[in-house]
Amino acid sequence: MQYKLIGIDMDGTLLNSKHEVTLNTQKVLTQCIKKGIKVVLASGRLWDSMYAFTKHLGLVDEYVSLNGAVITSPKEREKVFKAFIKDKDYYELLEQLKGVEMPVYVFDMDRYYTQKNWDDREIIEEISGMKAELIEDFSVIKYPTKILLSFQNEEEIKTLTQRINHPDYKLIRTGFNYIEIVRKDVSKGEAIYWLAQKYGYAKEEILTIGDSENDIEMISYAGLGIAMGNAAPNVKAVADQITDTCDNEGVAKAIEKYVLNG
Repeated sequence: MQYKLIGIDMDGTLLNSKHEVTLNTQKVLTQCIKKGIKVVLASGRLWDSMYAFTKHLGLVDEYVSLNGAVITSPKEREKVFKAFIKDKDYYELLEQLKGVEMPVYVFDMDRYYTQKNWDDREIIEEISGMKAELIEDFSVIKYPTKILLSFQNEEEIKTLTQRINHPDYKLIRTGFNYIEIVRKDVSKGEAIYWLAQKYGYAKEEILTIGDSENDIEMISYAGLGIAMGNAAPNVKAVADQITDTCDNEGVAKAIEKYVLNG
């Protein structure tokens, strides 16, 4: 199969545990670009954070940020797709979160906000490469895209699941200690589908690679969905193939096997 679009998650997939893209992986992606294959990065991160890690590569056709809520074209820096939490829904979700003793962060298209100096704030800022803005009242945020919470144990997840009860929103895990509240109709998979329609590609011409629960939709949608060796069990369960880990260049190995040498 001649793949025309490759969708790649960032953390735990393209980036190794040191948050780096290896030289060999860069070389493999460059070969894809030369063959006319579109490379799309898909992440829960903000676009600025994604771009900061990869701008030196000059390899990315589109960035799917905030788990599919925004798609940005780097050449024009134009947001070609945007999906926000509706105002009425947002206020309902904030009401349901009242009294929750977990770190809460709200994201719009370009920034993210919190109300306290939580213990994990520095960790999130280090991972994202961006500082959270302190804010007194979440309700003043315009165009929210997702709500992120940090948890310590499964009991907190159970409590949150009982509190958040909205037919149009879902909880998804992103990494080992984070959970997000997002629209049910927004996902990396929907974003990849939107791009496929834009370029006229069939799903059989798309390959995706990821490691976390927020990658399940795009792995399931693609003609060839690949899970990283370090992926969560439920991600591996829906994948067509499993590659090596992020610290052993799993992305490069998968692309070499199924795209460049396939």
